[in-house]
Amino acid sequence: METLLQDSRYSVRMLAKAPGFATVAVLTLALGIGASTAIFSLIDGVILRSLPVRDPNQLVILQWRAHKSPEIDEYSSFGDCGESGISGPSGCSFPLPIFEQIRSQTNAFSSMTAFAGPAALDLSGNGPASIVEGEIVSGDYFSTLGVSAAVGRTLSPSDDSLSASPAAVLSYAYWQSAFGGNRSVLGHTILLNNVAFTIVGVADPSFTNLSPGKTQDLWLTIAMVPRLGISWGRKSEGLTNWWLLIMARLKPGVSLAQAQTAAGLAFRNEVLYGPKPLSRASDEPTIVVTRAQEGLVGQRGQLSRTLYLLTLATRGRDNLGDCLRKRRWIAAFSRGNSAKRDGRAIGAGGEPRDDIASTSHRECSAFPFGRHFRDHFCLLGRARYHDTDDRRFEQQIPVRYCS
Repeated sequence: METLLQDSRYSVRMLAKAPGFATVAVLTLALGIGASTAIFSLIDGVILRSLPVRDPNQLVILQWRAHKSPEIDEYSSFGDCGESGISGPSGCSFPLPIFEQIRSQTNAFSSMTAFAGPAALDLSGNGPASIVEGEIVSGDYFSTLGVSAAVGRTLSPSDDSLSASPAAVLSYAYWQSAFGGNRSVLGHTILLNNVAFTIVGVADPSFTNLSPGKTQDLWLTIAMVPRLGISWGRKSEGLTNWWLLIMARLKPGVSLAQAQTAAGLAFRNEVLYGPKPLSRASDEPTIVVTRAQEGLVGQRGQLSRTLYLLTLATRGRDNLGDCLRKRRWIAAFSRGNSAKRDGRAIGAGGEPRDDIASTSHRECSAFPFGRHFRDHFCLLGRARYHDTDDRRFEQQIPVRYCS
């Protein structure tokens, strides 16, 4: 303990003698710690954190695939699924009639919901007009996810009908920022795209989003889309407008394969033999069922690629430094030492020094951008050596250096 105190006092005295250096060091540490904290918070929120719902492992999303795309008029996707990894035409957007058919004809799921957006909506009735992000959901959205209300109630199937009074549920963050967390907000009327909606509740504070990186201010039911005049919601009830992402909760004991077979049968019957066939049997339309935690990519894929490139850049910087440093070593040995006839550099004790060239080659060959980029940045260098008899010759040594 006494040694620690002595070292601390000594460090303080040294820093006091160089206040400029001390300031730069403290600021550098502060910036580094702050940046690391911010990056980790972003990674935790977008990549590591599980879905903020009840039993997230039981939730799945549905994706379609076929040899040829169905004959449709409109197709809207909101970045929830990202790249599906499925060869050929595929996607995770469905029309409302197919959602209703799969929900009614499939017994592999305990509940099923659909959602889309968010949509940018003009809001008035709460101070100055503003733009809010509204997620469009089916009436059983919150019950399927197992999300409760912090204040009031959530949306229910009775809200999702053309005859129902327009209802809205606020996100907890938006409730705090726009309404100051005032509980009297219940029953308050707001105008969304000039349509009057009644605020019926506030979602639980732990429920922030489903797709990583996406946020919303409030939730509205699918039945309200025609009234709101959303561009991608035209003909929202038709079979040729594919715009809804379908999520379901597996029944206990039902496997992914069983759920996929059941959902695929209902989907195939509708697109092949429904009122308006959209595909041919040779297109082999089917359904792929994926865990929601894996299938809802959102901004996770983009952030993962960014972090991967940052990692490559860091490794590349280190390897570039090794390349340059070891090339200078080779140049120094080639100028100051003689070489044997086999072209190897000679060390201080007279022993051959193969390790310099070979290590440099190994380090540069590990340049982490693939062969194309490595060959672009690293050029073949030439080192000149002399033998002990002072008879000159040139030896091409496989050393890559960066210039």
